[in-house]
Amino acid sequence: IELQRGDTAAAKTAFSNTLAAWPFSDVALDAARQLSALPRLTARQHLEIGRIYLRFGNATRGRDGLVRYLKASGIDADTAQRVRYELGRSNFDSDRYTEAVRILSQVTATNSIGAEAMLLKGRAQYRSDKQSAGRATFAKVVEQFPGTDAATRALFMLGDLYHDDLEYDRALEHFKRAAAVGGTSESAGVA
Repeated sequence: IELQRGDTAAAKTAFSNTLAAWPFSDVALDAARQLSALPRLTARQHLEIGRIYLRFGNATRGRDGLVRYLKASGIDADTAQRVRYELGRSNFDSDRYTEAVRILSQVTATNSIGAEAMLLKGRAQYRSDKQSAGRATFAKVVEQFPGTDAATRALFMLGDLYHDDLEYDRALEHFKRAAAVGGTSESAGVA
């Protein structure tokens, strides 16, 4: 209605409110489509649009929204770390491993986001036929984020890789370490 009346500012507000109120609904997807067609969006609006598109399976438009958010000025540094992880995850899920590695390498957070980003980076390296780089990244996760679920999963992955290479002693060492670290990761139990 606001668009028909020519009030773009009011329309942006209404669409943004819709995204916030019903982020998992088809109505939010329609609002994201309408909002993305309007000029001069804020960084936050680009982020909301991107996340809605990703949620509904449109990875290309979703990634575009996240990239536009990251290119905006004055964005929150902590949110930017999380968004880089989300962007890397989307690229990984779309088998775009080289791009995932590039983006995940930009995550410098020292919290759980940083740990998850580094672990995913190692997986992307491994899947892009850079096995030694992937193994080194898994080891770095264990070193930089000890005791985390990401470290448990990295230890398990290293154990699994050594097992595949028939290096059973090294595999056993990593599985034992993964089980000892524990955490809430399923990998500890499997190890």
